[in-house]
Amino acid sequence: MTDANEIEKLICKDIKGAIVEIATDDNVHYDIHVISDCFVDMGLVERQQLIYGIIAPLIANGDIHAVSLITHTMSEAQSK
Repeated sequence: MTDANEIEKLICKDIKGAIVEIATDDNVHYDIHVISDCFVDMGLVERQQLIYGIIAPLIANGDIHAVSLITHTMSEAQSK
């Protein structure tokens, strides 16, 4: 079983400098918020594809059952 800290480390390993916030009640359903300037010039689908690509092995092995994903650049996050 994977916990939120492991998912955060996995994302931060691939997206240097990312701010990752993860919430879960049961360690299989996750709300993931990623803030990074690597998302500049990316559309919403591209951003989600990037994150899903990183966590795909955890989805495939059943450690993650469902994900709610929010992605922002640093400036988008500051304006919220």
